[in-house]
Amino acid sequence: GWPTFKHMLPEVALVGHSNCGKSTLVNSLVGVDARKGPARVSERAGWTDAIYWYQLGKKPPKLTLVDAPGYGHAVAQRAQVDHWTKTTRSFLVDR
Repeated sequence: GWPTFKHMLPEVALVGHSNCGKSTLVNSLVGVDARKGPARVSERAGWTDAIYWYQLGKKPPKLTLVDAPGYGHAVAQRAQVDHWTKTTRSFLVDR
């Protein structure tokens, strides 16, 4: 199943095309430089290879951002892209 947190908060899921800036947006919303934030970013499409959760705000946190793998032109094996697609679809339906 999907993770549960001590603080179950509203979630905003960032889902979109590969290399469109989803992880950069996470870092910007955290308030840090795009390359120094908690979300890994790269020039290579397909760097985000799993679903990542980031809880934002002072203790207690106020919002959860969900960074999902992209779709489209990720630089990865077909089986890996298919797994990302299945996982993301499952998250959107079940969460």
